[in-house]
Amino acid sequence: MLNSVYKFFYDENKNSKNADPPDISSVIGSLVEATWSDKDDVVRETISTALLQLSTPFSQLILQSIITFRKSHPKLSLNQVHSLLKAVEQICQEHPGDILPPLLNQVIEFSLDELTKTPQDPLPASAILVALGQNHCNNVMECLKPRLQGGGGDQIPNVSMIYTLGYLLEFLKLYASTLNTKLPDIMNEKIPPLVDYLKLSDWNSDEWERELRELTHVIISNMDRDWAVSFASQLSVQFYVTSDVTTSQERVTLMYCLGVTLCLLEDRTIIHSHLDTIINTLRTNSSASSQSCAKAVGIVASKHLTLVLSRLDALVKSELTRKSSRLLGLLRDTRQEMEIEKARLTLLYSYAYVVKEAPPSELAPQLANLCQFFISQLTICKEGDCNEACLLAIDNTLQAIYQNPATLAPGLEFKPQILTLVLSQVQAAQAAPKPIILKTIGSLLKLPPLLPLNECSNILKITIAKVRDLWFCQYAYCSSTAMT
Repeated sequence: MLNSVYKFFYDENKNSKNADPPDISSVIGSLVEATWSDKDDVVRETISTALLQLSTPFSQLILQSIITFRKSHPKLSLNQVHSLLKAVEQICQEHPGDILPPLLNQVIEFSLDELTKTPQDPLPASAILVALGQNHCNNVMECLKPRLQGGGGDQIPNVSMIYTLGYLLEFLKLYASTLNTKLPDIMNEKIPPLVDYLKLSDWNSDEWERELRELTHVIISNMDRDWAVSFASQLSVQFYVTSDVTTSQERVTLMYCLGVTLCLLEDRTIIHSHLDTIINTLRTNSSASSQSCAKAVGIVASKHLTLVLSRLDALVKSELTRKSSRLLGLLRDTRQEMEIEKARLTLLYSYAYVVKEAPPSELAPQLANLCQFFISQLTICKEGDCNEACLLAIDNTLQAIYQNPATLAPGLEFKPQILTLVLSQVQAAQAAPKPIILKTIGSLLKLPPLLPLNECSNILKITIAKVRDLWFCQYAYCSSTAMT
């Protein structure tokens, strides 16, 4: 059927691009609808291939139909969106001369919108910009520059766009100086390795994420103070404005960039205000969001430890000591209790990453208070996410002591108390010990003074016996269930 449709369209129009059959727009619209509404990859690819054959005489109509379709279908799957963007890229590559204003600007804006919707995976959308840039570089940059600039005259890049600079290859290097005079040298140094990675390496999302964050860190760290102040303000505003609709990945990006930016500032009032932007969601954070927030707090602590610890300590007093109210004097307020536990989770993760990032010499005077707090929380949090967060904080502390024994030696006095508490939790557990508790035991055993061999052997026996007993119980249960 598609071949006959194509033959009819082509025969009627091969001598005149402008002589469209009366219903061509509706037919192409229907084909676009059929192509990207279908969730089956094979069907979608088959119809898409046939539709793209029509792009020779009808490239403008197809592009317009795709843009219209996408606007009316905002909840397509990632695979559907990728297929749609790939089709747009192919048309832009094969028929650049057919794409003229005002459609040209519509396609560029469409690509930029898609780019900012998925900053964690902007390659499909950025490929359209690169394809258009071959013939319409000035038009692309005219649309791109406002997205790379913030309010005022300081030309502060939008966070979603600055995070995707690495994807716009040689294309952006030519225009880096319009954003900041320091950017060309940074781009010349950092972009080629990213391009080589995309061309030569096997794709690894975690590795690519690290590369992009390193680029972001270098860009932000090389800006001057006024730029950093303006950028931090924009990040905070964007965080609040998009808090209800932004994806988790975008929130991670916002918090990371804000954490790096605050490291450049010295004004305590400004830092305090933006630090609150990062941690103000502590009552509603999921476990993953808690860790993202905590990592950003840790970044800030690498330069402003005293300020960060002061703020965290204040939040511990205000959030974790709230008395759980009882509705009508009888029913427990479960909502408030959940808020307290979510706040506890975020705070414990924050302390964990603060200890990990803090300069040892600045951490030393705070170490005793931190260890006492972690011990008290481990007594309260005997299982679940908060237990894991507390163990991570303890393990990061033990790692810091091990790596800086001279500076952080006072922390060694808490080793026996922590070891006793951790082992008691292993013995009381109703499930196999989690990796973090085993890692914590290993970190404890490495610290001086080394335990006698018989004590190490007993600890090993306790741990192995617990794992073995729980395994046998589970095996016996599964076997009895299978027999019945």
